[in-house]
Amino acid sequence: MFSFRSFGKRAGAFLFRARSYTPIPLVLCILLLPYRCSFWKPALDNVAGIVAIIITGFVIVVAGEVLRVVSVAYSSPSTRTRRVGASRLFSSGPYAYVRNPLYIGNTIILIGMLVMSWAGFPWLWAISFVLCLTQYFLIVSVEEDIFAVPVNIHRTNIVWYNPAVFEEIGADPPTTFDEFFTVAEEFEKAGIIPW
Repeated sequence: MFSFRSFGKRAGAFLFRARSYTPIPLVLCILLLPYRCSFWKPALDNVAGIVAIIITGFVIVVAGEVLRVVSVAYSSPSTRTRRVGASRLFSSGPYAYVRNPLYIGNTIILIGMLVMSWAGFPWLWAISFVLCLTQYFLIVSVEEDIFAVPVNIHRTNIVWYNPAVFEEIGADPPTTFDEFFTVAEEFEKAGIIPW
């Protein structure tokens, strides 16, 4: 029986292993397709416009590569492997802001290449982004696992709660573990999943 979930996992695993090569067809399209877009036409009527477009695209490519280099510096070479999974959860540097900065860097590089090559064809931009997003969606679905983040026991731990939900069931926030479990039972009776 066909299952989209298992197909997605198999496709994601294949794309993960081939991720170094998947941009090649797009790069060839970008470099080999003739210029036909009227969007860039005014800028391309003079040499200064051409230079400005190339410099703009190059700056975008460099920005994407800088994001990639910084990300690898924080994650170590463990991201450059054919094996799915990481030895640990990275949460500093770019990883403190976004889960997959390497893929965002790759997407930024793609945008820079599209600009540099004057690939203003609307359909090429659309195809590039759909393929890029599809590839990374499938890869991330294979890569992501549940990670446990160690809790420093020597520190005070805090349980966050929503005061409005407590008001809804008429309970006070717990201050002890016994109260915690009592309030949890009240939540369950009210049909609310506690914590």
